[in-house]
Amino acid sequence: RAAVGGELSSDSHHEHEGKGGEDRSPCLVGTIIDIYSRAAARWNNNNDFNTEKTMKKFIYGLSSFTLNDKLLGYIEKDSYDWGGSEPETVDVNAEQVPGQPVLILVQKNGTVEPQFNLIQLDADNIAAVLGGTSANGKWSAPTQLSQVTGKVKIETVSGHVIEMPKVTVAANLTGKLSLSEVSKIQVKLKVQIPDDGSAPLTIDGKEASNPT
Repeated sequence: RAAVGGELSSDSHHEHEGKGGEDRSPCLVGTIIDIYSRAAARWNNNNDFNTEKTMKKFIYGLSSFTLNDKLLGYIEKDSYDWGGSEPETVDVNAEQVPGQPVLILVQKNGTVEPQFNLIQLDADNIAAVLGGTSANGKWSAPTQLSQVTGKVKIETVSGHVIEMPKVTVAANLTGKLSLSEVSKIQVKLKVQIPDDGSAPLTIDGKEASNPT
């Protein structure tokens, strides 16, 4: 219906707006969703976020510990620590440059000195870290100065394999004889350069898998 002055009636005007809105809105919403999806895909590709490759970058959980090809028993929960020391450096300062060194000399690389508590103390496990002898379930302490050396292999829950080809083991029996805790052997590993000059520590992540 037409009103005075040639203006459309309110019913016709709303009907016209409705048709226009129906034509434009779906197209606009689809465009916005498409832009957002493309941006999210680019961000994920650039950042490797939530991909299998990213998950392999995390190292966690101690699954097994082998010393000189012998699988040690239970290790106390949350007792494994990398230990070690930070790198040592010397700052060279100049009178003309206040506040910051003009040169940093590296004196020593950072080191690791793993330590943990062994709590499954059968005779073989005790002898493996403390030295001495094991026979028929009985451990006998060494009668002379004893030094346990060898190689270490650790497998993690995340699928990594950690190897130390040459270590010296420093260990001592500790803990209590009670019903609230068990006796344990505190073990500390002194990591050394192997005789062939190879790396003292390797971490292999090729078998690492996604966390579950």
